[in-house]
Amino acid sequence: MFPPASRRRFSLPTTLRFLLPCVALAATIVAGCSRDQTLPEAPGGPAPLRVLVRPDPIEFLPRNADPVMLDREIATGLAEALGRPLELVFADDFSTMIDRLLAGDADLVAANLTATAARRERVAFSLPYLHTSELLIMRRDDEYRPEVREDLVGVTVTVRRSSSYAETILEVATHVPGLVAEWAPENLTIEDVLDLVAAGDARATVVDSHIWHAVEGHFPTLSPALTLAEDRPIALALHPDSTELKSRADQYLVRRALTAPREEAYRDDLPSLESRGRLRMITRNNAATYFLHRGAQMGFEYELMQRFADEHDLRLEIVIPPNRSELEQWLLEGRGDVIAASHVVTEERAAKVAFTRPYLTVQEFVVVRAADADGVRTPADLAGREVWVRASSPFLAAAERLKDEVPYLRIGLVPEDVETEEILARVEDGTYDVTIAESHHLQIARHAGRDLAAAFPLGEASLAWAVRPDNPELLRSLDDFLERELRGLFFNVFVQRYFEDPQGVARANDEWRSDVSGRVSPFDDLARRYAAAQELDWRLIVAQMYEESRFDPECVSWAGAQGLMQVMPRTAEELGITDPGDPEQSVRGGVQYLRELIDSFGARVDLAERIRFALASYNAGRGHVSDARRLARELGLDPDHWYGNVEQALVLLQRPEYYENTRYGYCRGAMAAHYVRAIERRYRTYVEQIPGRLPFAPAVAPANPGATE
Repeated sequence: MFPPASRRRFSLPTTLRFLLPCVALAATIVAGCSRDQTLPEAPGGPAPLRVLVRPDPIEFLPRNADPVMLDREIATGLAEALGRPLELVFADDFSTMIDRLLAGDADLVAANLTATAARRERVAFSLPYLHTSELLIMRRDDEYRPEVREDLVGVTVTVRRSSSYAETILEVATHVPGLVAEWAPENLTIEDVLDLVAAGDARATVVDSHIWHAVEGHFPTLSPALTLAEDRPIALALHPDSTELKSRADQYLVRRALTAPREEAYRDDLPSLESRGRLRMITRNNAATYFLHRGAQMGFEYELMQRFADEHDLRLEIVIPPNRSELEQWLLEGRGDVIAASHVVTEERAAKVAFTRPYLTVQEFVVVRAADADGVRTPADLAGREVWVRASSPFLAAAERLKDEVPYLRIGLVPEDVETEEILARVEDGTYDVTIAESHHLQIARHAGRDLAAAFPLGEASLAWAVRPDNPELLRSLDDFLERELRGLFFNVFVQRYFEDPQGVARANDEWRSDVSGRVSPFDDLARRYAAAQELDWRLIVAQMYEESRFDPECVSWAGAQGLMQVMPRTAEELGITDPGDPEQSVRGGVQYLRELIDSFGARVDLAERIRFALASYNAGRGHVSDARRLARELGLDPDHWYGNVEQALVLLQRPEYYENTRYGYCRGAMAAHYVRAIERRYRTYVEQIPGRLPFAPAVAPANPGATE
């Protein structure tokens, strides 16, 4: 039990005297005029993002469910998005968090804070990253367990006075005068208070549903008795003047909402993959396998795998490990289904994974700068030189064999996240001396204008795809596919396009190679500007722009929608768009309209779902989405979730038995469902593939590239 000085009981009407928090105290008056968080550069580098957090979580909580770890994850992600080091500021006393924020001790609070009305009077809140319900928790063996609020007469509920739960209890007490509130010491955690209830030292407490689901397994004698509040928004707290930081935080939370981690790893064979409707291709970004160009996914391996996925009615998803050394590990862990990454077949690799039949045979060359070619004709000419390779590549063994026979030859190890095309670029500019590369990579580099030469060959290598050894049906199907395609026109066309045609090779090396340049479209700057104004991620806007117009400002749809963002004439008029073909007006109006649609669905719907509803509304109309939500409720589906729920109901609005009794009638629901899925998938790709830093400068293809070996 609490010591007497800490124990306070309130029942109406006494409770009413404590309803008004002391928000007018001097703690809210902070020295200085503005705290707009532009986060200036510090003399020694970027200024840290100072985040006020709760104490370290108790160790028995599972990491993936722990609310404290969720707060830390969001803080870490935001700091990375801002390009700032993260500095955690710990608060042992929950009641002082907002005071410390206002006093300048931190830039924001990430502590599972509920954005209550009283708190909004003092601080600014980001978009919610979570919605929870507040549950009354009691012992299972309590003889009196309330079923409705009115049953709380005479029940004592213990919470911290500074918590959002106190506001809830005091609000309930205005309708249930016999409810008694007891204030726990501010230095107690929620788990501490739950311990008091479990031990019988407190009758009941309040916990939000997110926290309860994380800890309920450790409190088997407790259970929820009543839901006291629903759809409570959890958000980051910021100083009221931190307008720029709030905008950046909101943009990050939008991105996070649509790019949250996908489902757990699985190791299924083809039949199960077909039931899931997904095929995950493990690859790497380079000109030979997979890259983005003007917002579109391209690459020799990608095109082939997409063709296989289409044959099996599978949605192809791209999975890119941080470096090449993890390709097999990710496959075996079930984080992807097939490696398609210009992967050389070796005995060591074949002992771990199952390779398909080879689809390409390539030469392995020692590669030098073109100016050095005359001086390097044989292995002996490498004496005193340094060969640079990745430790995980089969070329390390080749380099070691050369070292055994060539005096004073050195081996340099390249970081595992560096691709062959970048190694070749560094040989050209003199950063690396010599390397070993496959002929198709060298051919691409030379077509792109790299001043390189093949000194002498080392042998042949086979490229193949790889699957898990316990996926025989997928392996058999891939083998059958390759056997057909290797004799067909499609395969030869794509070999020509990606490895031999100068124009095709140039596409993988020009300024529109998105994963290298960071550019997606000619209209990125407009997307950045107007997305930031509406607190959205510019890559979401560009993904939508691609789906709408393929970046064509003059595009006009069959229904009369115009411009980059395909705004309908009536909507354009409402948005002040006088020239739909003007890129700036189209992007400004389209982004504004999307923001209005997102906001129209209300804060009680999770952010990711609001964005999906908004995209569907942009395509099919707000009224049809409202009809679909009502239909979903009638069918026993969840009207607040898109996939498998409102999405399914919207597709049903193509059928008379469903749309005849709706307000807005027939809807091309399947098209809207595809639209949402396509934009979200493309947006995920842009987020994953467009780097925060540019790893190397792409080569500039010559006007008339010469023939290669």
